[in-house]
Order: sequence, then C-alpha cells, then structure tokens
Amino acid sequence: KDQLVVISPNSELVASARKFQKEFSKAFGGTADIKMATFYSSNPGAGPTTEIDKLSLLTDGSNKVALDGADVIIVDDLVDSAGTVCKLADRLKASGASHVYVCASHGIFSNDGMRKIDQSKIDKVVLTNTLPLPDDPSDKVVQISIGPMLADVILAEHYRQQNYDDDDISEQVRAEDF
Repeated sequence: KDQLVVISPNSELVASARKFQKEFSKAFGGTADIKMATFYSSNPGAGPTTEIDKLSLLTDGSNKVALDGADVIIVDDLVDSAGTVCKLADRLKASGASHVYVCASHGIFSNDGMRKIDQSKIDKVVLTNTLPLPDDPSDKVVQISIGPMLADVILAEHYRQQNYDDDDISEQVRAEDF
C-alpha cells in the first residue's frame, strides 16, 4: 500500500507541516491516510542544531512511522544552503523512504545550495517563484507561480469578497465601499 508521510524538519515548522498534511488530504477527498512526523532534538534545552544525526523523529500517535517504501514530503519555509534538507533526505532514504520531496516557500540557494540539491537523494524540490533561481538551476527544482494567488488577493480586496472575518469593519465603512 502506498504511504505518504509529511515531515517537519524542526519543531518550529510543525504547524505548517500539519496544515500542509490536512490540505493535501483534502485534495484527495479526505480519504488519504497521510502520516505526520517531525525531527526534534532529544537533548532538552539545546538550541537549534545542524547535526542531523543527533535529531530524533517524532511521530503522531506512535513511536515510529514506517518509512519503508513511503513517499516523504519535507515541508520547509526556505531552502538556503540546502544542507539540512539534503542531510534529512539521506537519513530518510537510509530509513527506507522510496521518494523524498521538499516543498518550501522560498529558495535562496546560497553558496553551493543548488549543487547540493542536484547531487542529493532528494527527488524533487517544489518552491514558489518569490525569489529568482540561480543561473544554472537543477532539474530537480520546480517553481510554482504565486501570480494567481496574488491576483485572487487583489481582486478579493478590491471587491471585498474576502474569506476572512471582517466583523471589525463598521457598517458605515462597508456601505461607503460599495
């Protein structure tokens, strides 16, 4: 049976990864059993660590998520030097993951980040086009335009068809806008 696991690379991104997991499940009609896990430091009181081998994998509801044959999506806010996601991909593949994908909002690719992605065990990196890619991008990197989303936001604001709660806007202001 195909298994999909959404991974947060650290405790700060658990909420984002959980939201991604829920929205991804909705895309499959809510019938997909998508697992969730996060890497965390097992050393209490320790600050952020870049020593990936010292991180433990925490899962939802059990001590272990079976990664054997699973497709894994690492949800991150940005890919800078790509060191963390590449090392996580190595660990996940060594634990039996079939494919490792990275989904991030922004791609900086400082230093040799793009080369690291190209030579890594990551299958695909999906980013928004909020930042330009380096001159020689990896075939593993795909950018998605934020243009349609920005257009929706502009139209919603212009026509005041927003989906958020606007109870704090007075009736007089609403009447003046339309």
